[in-house]
Amino acid sequence: MVKLSKITTRKGDSGNSYFGKTKISKKSEIFYILGEFDELNSSLGLALSFSDKSSNYFNKTLKDIQNKLFNIGAEVLTSNKLSKYDKKITKNEITDLEHKLSYFNMKLPHLNSFILPGGSKVSSALHIARSATRRIERNLVKIVSNTNNFHINKNIIIYFNRLSDLFFVMARFYNFKKKIKEDLWIS
Repeated sequence: MVKLSKITTRKGDSGNSYFGKTKISKKSEIFYILGEFDELNSSLGLALSFSDKSSNYFNKTLKDIQNKLFNIGAEVLTSNKLSKYDKKITKNEITDLEHKLSYFNMKLPHLNSFILPGGSKVSSALHIARSATRRIERNLVKIVSNTNNFHINKNIIIYFNRLSDLFFVMARFYNFKKKIKEDLWIS
């Protein structure tokens, strides 16, 4: 468990940050990704703040993902080192997302058109989360392909791919549950 007794440490004032005793420059691409994880996690917090408190499985799913994002961040940050965070994202986590995706999707009417992001505040926040997730996925692929010495668990990229699909379906599910009509794309 992480223990934070002091929030302002001044250790990052020089443009570097520390993970344990390892100093890492804040210009490193890894910090852009970690910032994107934080942004995604915050959008999930926003969705949860608007969510109906009786939506137990829905809310639990989002909270589980928030916790998982911290694990992924630690795994990515330590990807080139042996640590306790290695391989926290396995095929089991991907399968779990696929089950949740099926659970929420089977309750929805089929789509005959693209939908415009929006509807309830919860769904809007989840569409922002979906967009952020796609950006994270693209940037992870870019970093891995552009950097010879940066390797990550391949399951992480697959996880983000499934996660964006899950957020799309959960956004639709919440609107459907609240009887909010989806706006269809008109070409």
